[in-house]
Amino acid sequence: MLTDFHLPLDVDAVLRGQGIDDPAGTEHPAAVRARHPAVLALAERALDAGQALLAPQAVCQSWEIESLRHKRITLAGGRSLSGPLVSHCLAGAQRVTAVVCTIGEALEQQSSLAMRSEPAFALALDGLGSAAVEALAAEICRMLGGQAPPGWRASLPISPGLDGWEVGAGQAEIFGLVDATPIGVRLLPSGMMTPRKS
Repeated sequence: MLTDFHLPLDVDAVLRGQGIDDPAGTEHPAAVRARHPAVLALAERALDAGQALLAPQAVCQSWEIESLRHKRITLAGGRSLSGPLVSHCLAGAQRVTAVVCTIGEALEQQSSLAMRSEPAFALALDGLGSAAVEALAAEICRMLGGQAPPGWRASLPISPGLDGWEVGAGQAEIFGLVDATPIGVRLLPSGMMTPRKS
């Protein structure tokens, strides 16, 4: 279980978490901010109020890869990962590390409460949550890449829901490799996780 994280969050990250940015990358961030002053103020407020509610945690487990056949990677102990994306990205890999991470449920609960009286602020809190869990995943990937043995390198991270790895089956496979109980994350029958920002 990993708990010691510092997440580099700022107002721009909250805006991106809300989907308020320049996806084409053709406009300076200051211009994007100038077009949405009220949303910017809410993002600043969410960042100030919400950071104390973040409880970033992760669990991970590494597995030796035994074989790759027919879009299925068999791991030590008979467990497996399957799908076109998995077999493509992990072809030639010797080990896979499965990770489940979360920022906890406190921010999500605060966002739900705010939705009753301040829906715009609730959306800003939700944007902070999205930005925080994305930053957490990136931090874990950097950490794992830095722990690779000499001569090894980490692949790009992949997750269920990306093209070529169906959410329901992929999430079930991940939760078959990692016990997320210590960090309070559960897999729902829909294939989604709770807390949602996981």
